[in-house]
Amino acid sequence: MMNLIVISRGYQIISIPPILRADYINALEAARNGADEKKEAFSRFVAECEIEAQKDYCRMFQITLPKIDG
Repeated sequence: MMNLIVISRGYQIISIPPILRADYINALEAARNGADEKKEAFSRFVAECEIEAQKDYCRMFQITLPKIDG
């Protein structure tokens, strides 16, 4: 379901690696049962996974990302 939502908004498919699966499930359950800050934490987790997915595609297609100071 999550990937249907992100794809419909123009983003890449997100694959949650096994090492992060427990974090994903915990964040999802907390967002489902919690306050707005829990929902925001889940959104941030998904956004970070999306960024990593985009980096993977850039590496796969040998696209060099610009360096960002910060």
